[in-house]
Amino acid sequence: MKSIFITLLMFAATIGAIHIGLFDVISSSYALIFALIILLSAFIFAYKVLGNPFSKDEKNDKEQN
Repeated sequence: MKSIFITLLMFAATIGAIHIGLFDVISSSYALIFALIILLSAFIFAYKVLGNPFSKDEKNDKEQN
């Protein structure tokens, strides 16, 4: 009974999102531009925090005595 209630609740939420036009906002060109800006800023942040993944780290390749 619990799974039937949750399924009906999910259908109601989806129908409500369609009714208020939520998917129209998500599919607009502004949403694509916003998502690309967020993705680019995440890559820049990761590059600053984690460093360049393609650089060769010579100091870890040599054996330490």
